[in-house]
Amino acid sequence: MPVSSIHSGHVILQQSRTMAKQATEELNEEARLEKARLEEVAAEERIRESQPNEEVQASERAEEARETELAKEEQAEVYEESFNKLPTADEERDIKREEIASERQDRQESDYVEAATKLNQAKSYNSVGASVVTRSNDMIGTMLDISV
Repeated sequence: MPVSSIHSGHVILQQSRTMAKQATEELNEEARLEKARLEEVAAEERIRESQPNEEVQASERAEEARETELAKEEQAEVYEESFNKLPTADEERDIKREEIASERQDRQESDYVEAATKLNQAKSYNSVGASVVTRSNDMIGTMLDISV
């Protein structure tokens, strides 16, 4: 029985430790990024809440003016087909924000899945390495029993 087969079990165990360490580092990094993102969103929310009331009222008046203007345009263009209308700047901004948010969520979910997969692979490597080492030890014990 070559010594290399005993050594390979330990190499597999070392590889599983390395994989597990990498996976946990990735999970921790994702958690840190998620925490930073949530803090950023909270900060933006605080900024929006702290805007002076005058700005809010001015933006509300501008929004009302836009709404009345849009209502007039809709009444004037009853016969215009819907595909000829372009989205407003606010609608475009909202659409872009939704796309970015969905891309971030998809990327985060895939990162978590990848890290969990690596963790599962590390577990499999660990069990394989342990069984190789156990089998090698059993074979060495059998060889010692035979030679005695």
